[in-house]
Formats: sequence, structure tokens, C-alpha cells
Amino acid sequence: MVDAGNRYALRVATALLNAVLLAGCTQAAPEVEREEVAAARATAGEPTTVQVGGIRVTVPADGVPAGSTLQVEARDVPAGELPAHLVAAGDSAAVVELDGGALSQPATVSFPVPEDAVDADFFPVVVWEDGEGGWRWLPAEYTPGDATITASTDHFSWGFLGKIDVKKWAADRKDDAVGFLSGRAGVEQPRCGDEDAARADGTEVASDAGDSVKWCVGVERGQRIMRIANNRRTFTQVTYPSGWKVAESSDPSVSLEALNHAFSTGAAAVSAPRGMSVRVISGGDTLTLVVTPGSSGTVLAEVSFFGWALSALQFGVETYAAVASAASQTAGKAATNAWDEIMAAIRSGADTAVGDDYQAAFAACSLNAGEFSGELPSFAGDLTRYAWTCVPNLMQAYWKNSPVTFFAKAVVLATVATVVSLVYSALNLLITGVREIVDSIASFGGRSDPIYDIVLATPKPTDPYAVRFDGIGDFTLSLTADDLSARGFVNEGNLYEGMEAACVRYARDGDPVGASVDSATGRVLALSNAGGAPLYTEVGGLRAGSTLAEVREVFSRPGHQISELLDLDFGQGTNGVIITSSGGAIGLALDDASPADYASGAATVSHVAGVGLPGHAPTNMEDGC
Repeated sequence: MVDAGNRYALRVATALLNAVLLAGCTQAAPEVEREEVAAARATAGEPTTVQVGGIRVTVPADGVPAGSTLQVEARDVPAGELPAHLVAAGDSAAVVELDGGALSQPATVSFPVPEDAVDADFFPVVVWEDGEGGWRWLPAEYTPGDATITASTDHFSWGFLGKIDVKKWAADRKDDAVGFLSGRAGVEQPRCGDEDAARADGTEVASDAGDSVKWCVGVERGQRIMRIANNRRTFTQVTYPSGWKVAESSDPSVSLEALNHAFSTGAAAVSAPRGMSVRVISGGDTLTLVVTPGSSGTVLAEVSFFGWALSALQFGVETYAAVASAASQTAGKAATNAWDEIMAAIRSGADTAVGDDYQAAFAACSLNAGEFSGELPSFAGDLTRYAWTCVPNLMQAYWKNSPVTFFAKAVVLATVATVVSLVYSALNLLITGVREIVDSIASFGGRSDPIYDIVLATPKPTDPYAVRFDGIGDFTLSLTADDLSARGFVNEGNLYEGMEAACVRYARDGDPVGASVDSATGRVLALSNAGGAPLYTEVGGLRAGSTLAEVREVFSRPGHQISELLDLDFGQGTNGVIITSSGGAIGLALDDASPADYASGAATVSHVAGVGLPGHAPTNMEDGC
């Protein structure tokens, strides 16, 4: 025996499922092939009933003006004009007309139910023209095994009894889900202003292969920017260096804080990787980031917990909107805005009364980020199921704050919510299809990895005081006299031998670093610290004040040779150290100290003299010639 609750669920399911398929399809009354007509005149204080060909229409007492005529025609259901997934259940359509007044109270329309109208795969539904050129469902009372199905209507028109091919409908919806969750949005390649200027300093940008994301890097209004266009139809999570900022011109996105507020509580909240920020963007949208000057970083665009959850919710809400469109054109038009409203509430962090309603809806369905861990395929099924349990609650919050009103709003929305849950439970759409969907996303049809990397590498600024074995700052021992001249350096000759010396000094006004050049070859032999600059060694960071013991420790590794010149032979009667490597030799001048301090390593470096080719290390007052 079927209890009242189950009978009601089946009643609304059969009505609304039919309406989903017929929404937007307009029909005139069927052409007359077989016609049976009956009529009755209304009497004050008494119900009016007309029955013809097994179809019965009843108007309650005083539901129409006394003396008006109620006419019912039974005609053949038009062949070949029914929408997909729907076939006629029976051979009669009812055309109901009222002459002499208007219907002021709901009437009932009953159809005979053929024996094959109800089985495991088909639902009987009453289809009714809505008076505005479209179809609508009629709330119906039916218990499996009954010989008739009775529906209520607030207007007279025409309609018939139909049945839905549930298996085909479910298969098509599953295909829609796969296409939505693994398809492409078809976004255009983004543009980023002057893209050559963004790479003029040697910045390099590389990414994974695939078409799930499209990107660009350029300079706009003096700022280096990166645009990441989501070519997926679903939401994508973008993780980027926290120093980068979202540009004002960017499409709307959702912050990790707002997502945690909606989906998580307390310790269950999801955290961004250290030094990174997270934004989630919808399918087809573009995130524009302002890159911190001189910074490098990696951007990850991936299918994540939040991306999957929002995508499942979007698909569910849009399905709800389709059902609502069948139930009522007004409800359908309003429901098409529901997802945008829900997303706006999530982005705002739910810090409003409206947002609190949505927060309560999320809490009611227990969709908590902290409950899911591991790789997405391992929990996608559970997450999808949880997301769908949220849809009726979210829509209830939406309708609570919507100013839209329509006939029998509360009843219509209650039945819509029931059907949405019933449809996906009965058809097993998400549970049986999720493995296929996850597999599709995991490979993107062989087109892309689910995690898409974009790497921006900016050359590290050269410290003008860093001394390496191949140079100082942006000067290297591979330079020539011509290179120095191009940089504004001038040949100053040699202090002892003049301009014709075999080794001459090149200098530039205001630059503490000078170069010793072989006059015959034009090759730089050494780069010296002639201006007292605070040079330091890139290896070990040795500088003025460092101890001889530290020098010995830093360059004790294989590949370095330390020559300690402690017999006043570092030039001009001073002491120092020369460290030679395969590429060059660095000279370090030492302060005056006692023999004991030199022996123990307590003596300190007075300054870094410079670097030269092996055998040409600068010393005190000697420039490497």
C-alpha cells in the first residue's frame, strides 16, 4: 500500500518531470480527426461536470457564472508533435472551453490511465497548455493502480495524458553532466597589452601543454600583469604568489576566505600553501593578476575541492531552474538568476542577512571542506552527492529573499524542490555517472593534465657589489675594451707606463669599479675596487670585518686555492689573501694585525680588492696588471 507521502511525491514528480520536457514548447489545439463533444450549463450553488470519452472535467459550485456553458471535446492526440522523452499515454486529448464567463475557482480534469502508463521506467503526467502559448504541468493526484489520474487547473485550455521515457531522459542528462564537467568554454586567447615589454628584462614565461587554460603576460599602465582565462566550463581554482594582487579589471572570482566561510568551519577550513593565495573562477572567466615588480612565481590552475563543489552546485541549480521553468514561466525566469545570486552571496563572505540565509543552507546540508581529503577522484562521488543535497536549501534561501511572486508560489516551490531531489535520486544520475565524469576530467580527453602550471621567471637583479669568480655585479671578466667603451668607460692608461702600456686601466666617472685591460688583445684582465665600494664575495658573503678564519673556512672546499700573503707582499707593504678558482681569482686585503692574530685567523678583512683572471687578482694599490 502506498502511503500519502509517497503518493504526493509521485504526484509532483510526474507533473513536473513532464513539464521540464515541455517547457518552452508551444502548441495550438490539435487538429480534429476524432471528435467527441459534451457540454453542460452551470447552475448556481451546484458543481458542474462534463464527461466525454473517459475524460471528466468538474467545476466546483459557483466556480463559473450560473448559466455559462462548459464544453469538453475529446480529440486525438496529435501524432509526431510531441517533444523528446514524451509519448502519449492514451489516445485522447481534452479541449475545454467556457462560454459565458470565466473560471473563478480551480477545476479538476481527469484522464483514464491505460494499463501500460505506469511501470518501472515511465511516469504518467498531465500536460496542459498554459494559456500563454506554452506548456505547464498540472498538480495531479494519482496512486499506482488507479484507473484515472486527476489534476487541478486554474484555467481552461487543452491537454492530454503523457508518459516520460525516464531511461532516455536520464542518459541524456548524464551526457549533459559529462559535457559540462569535462567540456571547454571556448574562450578566446587573452591579450595583455605590451607583451614584448614584459619580457624585455629577460623574464621568461612557460606553461604546461593543453587547452584547459589560456594565458598571457604583458605590461599595461606600467604594471606587469598575467591573465589566466579558464577554458573549462566548470570552476577552476587558481593558486598564485600572495604578493601578486587581483586587478580591478578582473572578472569576478571567489577568495579562499569566502569559500571557507561558506563551506567550512573552524579547523576544517582549507588553507592555501605557504606564501600563496587562492581564487576560484567560473567557466569562461578570466583572472587578471598584477605581478609584483621583480618577482617570480608559479601559478596553478586546477580542478579542486572548491572547483568541483561549485561546479556540481551550479549544475544542480541550473537543473532546478529548468524544472521551475516548467512549473511556471514566472518562477522559471526568476530561477535563472538564482546561481548568480548565490555566487554573489558566497563572494561577499555572507556578511549580510541574505548571506546568513545561504550560510544556514550550506550548514544544513553539511557540505564541509574539512571532511574531504586525498585526490579528487577518491571523494568526487561523495562531494557531488553532498553538493546536490544543498540545492533545495540554497534555492529556499534564494526564494526567501526574492521579490518575485506568482500563483500558488509556496506549493509550486515545494513540489519543484521535491522533484529536483527525486529526479537525481531516482535516475541515479550523479552516483552512476561520477566515475565516468572523474575519469574524463582526470585526463581531459588526453588534452591536458588537471593541474596546469604557468611559471614566470624574472632574472634576479644583479647586486653591483657582489664579487664572483667571473666578475663583479653586471661586469664580467669576459668583457672587452670595446664593451667597456660602449658603457662609457675611458682608457686612462697606466700610472707607471702611460697610455702605451701593455696593461691599462679603464674607468668611468662615479663608478667605484675599474677594469684592467690587456692593450694587445683588448681583454679585461681584472675588475678592481678603486673607489672603496662595500664589495662582498657572493660565496660566503665575506666583506670588510670578516675574519681570516672565516675566509679559510668558506674557501676550504675543493675547487678553491687560498694563497695567504702575510709578509707585506699584498701590495704597497700590506697583507692579504688571494683565492683562486677555475674561472678567476679574488683578492681580499687584511687589516694590520699581530702574527698571532694572523695565525689564529683573528685578523680581519679591510676590504675586497676585486677579481681578476688567475694570476691577475687585484691587490692593494695594484689593479691586476
